[in-house]
Amino acid sequence: MDPEVALHAATIFTYASGTGTVDEASVLGLLEKHPELGRAKDSSGDYAIHKACSNGNVAAIRALVPFSKQALSKPGAIGWPPLHLACLNGKAETAMVLLDSIESAHGAAAAANAVTHRSNGRSVTPLQVVCARGEPASAAVLAIVTRGAPLGGPAAADADGMQPAHWAAAHGNSSCLMHLANAA
Repeated sequence: MDPEVALHAATIFTYASGTGTVDEASVLGLLEKHPELGRAKDSSGDYAIHKACSNGNVAAIRALVPFSKQALSKPGAIGWPPLHLACLNGKAETAMVLLDSIESAHGAAAAANAVTHRSNGRSVTPLQVVCARGEPASAAVLAIVTRGAPLGGPAAADADGMQPAHWAAAHGNSSCLMHLANAA
């Protein structure tokens, strides 16, 4: 990687992580000038969008999504793609902003792909992750199911045969169970 672009990549990752004093306008300028920065990985194997989703940095997500299309379904350092990370970390607002940003930048089909994507070797969907999280993620259940996530049956089962309702029940997440029942 060109040394100047590498320096800009470090700036993008700092912004996505929510550390430092980098402002959104500077990041957007860098991404416009060097769109490949949206596809850059750090030394751990994460894209900047992974860092933003893990940290709940919604401003970074809005800035990065148009430049990160290929990274939206790619696993990061711990084996989860961006939407899974947002759900895993209980970031309901992050999950909703990510889905809205994907739909706005890449269309409804790309958002639907994000909600049905299976990851981490067990065929776990974002909806299953969110159902295991508990109350903070209940709003994300609504965002995910309204974009067509399968709720039951083999299409929604993970490698162990568990569907989203099983995950919610196993983790005592009555709010998610209610949302799933109302969505069915």
